[in-house]
Amino acid sequence: MGEYIRGVVVKLHLTLEQEILFKQNYGCTRKTRNELLNKYKAKYGDSNKIPTKNELNQFLNE
Repeated sequence: MGEYIRGVVVKLHLTLEQEILFKQNYGCTRKTRNELLNKYKAKYGDSNKIPTKNELNQFLNE
């Protein structure tokens, strides 16, 4: 059998406070991922290869 990518679409009804906290958390997550991708590209060069989760996690330990 092949590998499947599955996803779920969920509509959230947030309060104003929850919306602010959600945006702050998402912003931190996005910044961290971008920093990890920059470190990956600096080490391995600009290739079209998409790094795996394990490869990016190695940079978190540094």
